[in-house]
Amino acid sequence: MKEMVKFLGLGCLLPAVFLFVGCTQFTSSSTTSESMESTTISASTSVQGSSTVLILPDVPVPVELKRDEKNTMLISTPTYRGGVFVYKGNVTSQSVADFFSIEMPKYGWEPTGSISANKKFLGFAKAPKSSALIQIEDKLFYTLVQIWVSEPATPRVIKEVSE
Repeated sequence: MKEMVKFLGLGCLLPAVFLFVGCTQFTSSSTTSESMESTTISASTSVQGSSTVLILPDVPVPVELKRDEKNTMLISTPTYRGGVFVYKGNVTSQSVADFFSIEMPKYGWEPTGSISANKKFLGFAKAPKSSALIQIEDKLFYTLVQIWVSEPATPRVIKEVSE
C-alpha cells in the first residue's frame, strides 16, 4: 500500500514539475521577446546626424529602415520624377509616423492629411506640384514603409544644332 501511495505521489509530482518548468521556460521566452521588441526612431535628428537618408533628394528616411530594392521603383522622365520607395526595419510604426511628421516639414513638405487604422497613411505636398504619400504597416517581425513620391522634374533644354 505504501508503495502505491509513493507511486501515485510521484505520478502527480512529476507532471507538476514538468508543468512548472514548462511555464517558467514560456515566461522566460516571452520576456526575451519583450526585450527584443522594436526600437524607436528619434524624430528630432537632422540630416547632418546619422539618422536620416534622403531620397529624391528632399524626402528624409530614417537610417534604421533599409531599402527593399526588389520592391522599389524609380520613374524618371524629362518632366517627371517619382516612384515607390519601399523600406523595412525593426522599429515601431508610431516612431516612423512621428519621424515623418517632424522631418518632412523641415524639407518644405506640408502635411495634407493622415489616416490611422491597421495601416497608417501620411500625406504631404510641396510647391509647386510635388506630393508624397507614406504608408506605414506593422508586419510580424518588422515595420514596412512605402513612400510614393511624385514631383515635376526640371525640363531639359535641348539645343538644336543648325548646319
